[in-house]
Amino acid sequence: MHNRFIPNIRAAGLYIALAGLCPFPGRAQNKTLNAVFTPTPIRVDGSPEAEWNKAIPSDIAICMNPALTAQLSDCKVSGTAQALWNGPLLYLLFTVADPDITTGSPTDTRRSGVQVYIDQYDDKFPKFEEDDGYILVSAAGQQTGNRTNAGLMYYPSVWSTHLQSYAAAVRVDSSGSRIGYTVEIGWFIGDLPLKNGTKLGMEFVINAASSALNANPYQLYWSSGNNKGTNDNTMWGDVILAGYDDASPMQLNTYLLQQNIKKAKPSSSSATGLVRGIWTDESAVDRALAAANAALQGSTRQSEIDAANTALDTRSEDCGEAASTPIPAICPR
Repeated sequence: MHNRFIPNIRAAGLYIALAGLCPFPGRAQNKTLNAVFTPTPIRVDGSPEAEWNKAIPSDIAICMNPALTAQLSDCKVSGTAQALWNGPLLYLLFTVADPDITTGSPTDTRRSGVQVYIDQYDDKFPKFEEDDGYILVSAAGQQTGNRTNAGLMYYPSVWSTHLQSYAAAVRVDSSGSRIGYTVEIGWFIGDLPLKNGTKLGMEFVINAASSALNANPYQLYWSSGNNKGTNDNTMWGDVILAGYDDASPMQLNTYLLQQNIKKAKPSSSSATGLVRGIWTDESAVDRALAAANAALQGSTRQSEIDAANTALDTRSEDCGEAASTPIPAICPR
């Protein structure tokens, strides 16, 4: 299973459609955030550009005690989330007001920063799955996340394959005093249907770290204060792609192609690529890999990218299926 190649976009869309037919029963209404289409790709550097004015901010305002047993009031830290998208990239912007920014702790959850929980295919299932994960970006731009799935390198955490970029910047007032920070994130969505209405499950959390306590006296949640981490995503909210006019150009979606190129590269271990040297004929997958790299470097049309990805996916799967036969096996042409 760990060497399974990523299917084309139609298969991913089918998975999402089926998941939408079977939502987890009895869950409460989740918060939503529209990601507005932008014809201009965003520069992820922590300094918001004018394009962000298109995205309506959503408050991250459920203030909870550390044990998540009581909601608090009069919390001094506050923040908002905004979302944009263009082609295979979702952009998130967090604007945080925090009078006490501290990022020196060796424990990532005790730093001022933002946590993003992700359910990539938005299945709202009360159990950890491979599309679930979280990342944490501090006010100083330090990034961490959940470990590899099951602790095994060949089951990568979702952020290790989907986090495209991140940045943070301190905000100051007219006198130069620090008043908070921003965090920007670029997240790959190229394995999802790139159209209005597509959803990702997400939860946003602001760590209100205290420099005096070296701890979080409280945290702010976006969708639900009853967060159970990656063990249960049913209370997370939804980020919904919106605002596309079906005509504006998008960035080329090379996400699936890049992932399959990584999986098809010759390797001595299936944890890092496609094992070679065990087939009597590897020419077909070699040709597909060469064509895929050429398409990645030079194609300007989405149809060419998709065709190269489908060909590489097919040839690589052929080799994978042949692995169950006695060695040496023929990797089909």
